[in-house]
Amino acid sequence: MPGWKEVVINNFPFPKSKLFISLLRAFGMRIGNNVKILGRINVKIRGKFENITIGNDVVIASKVDLRNRENGIIEICERAYLDENVRIVAARDGSVKIDIGAELGANTIINSGGHTYIGKYSLLAGFININSSSHGIDATRYIKDQPHQHGSVSIGDDVWIGSYAAVLMNSKIGNGAVIGSHSVVIGDIPDFGIAVGVPAKVIKYRS
Repeated sequence: MPGWKEVVINNFPFPKSKLFISLLRAFGMRIGNNVKILGRINVKIRGKFENITIGNDVVIASKVDLRNRENGIIEICERAYLDENVRIVAARDGSVKIDIGAELGANTIINSGGHTYIGKYSLLAGFININSSSHGIDATRYIKDQPHQHGSVSIGDDVWIGSYAAVLMNSKIGNGAVIGSHSVVIGDIPDFGIAVGVPAKVIKYRS
């Protein structure tokens, strides 16, 4: 069940105001200077408010959804941008870090029961799905009743990921890499590699 702080945040009538940011700080979120929230956002806090950090000069569009459970940590570093309908979930002892100047396109979803890192000045287009966890697939049990596996996703600096791509558990995308639209990343993509397909394969390198 939502706590009263969560209810207040999600129903606050002036989400674009400095008063709203002051309210988030008062409830325990760590928020820097010159943060802009462009419309109503949604939070679902089943962990700690203080485990959400938003750095200086971050811009958050409307309908962004921030969720944590247990000890989940969300860190959005300075000058990052979250477009509309972005959802970020950090659970267990997992974490999500969006580093300096990174931009997440509309309807991007990050589910992190493990650890997810998005590097400096990386650009993610819309409708991207990133998962640092996965369900078990034992055929003798319903999938929804099986425990999760947890790993990590690391996306380097200056990476471009095209729309509708997916990045799966235990994948690492090197600095400067490019991932084509609709691709599925499973494993490692080297620095400056341009990768496309399912699974994504390097077809050439940036030069």
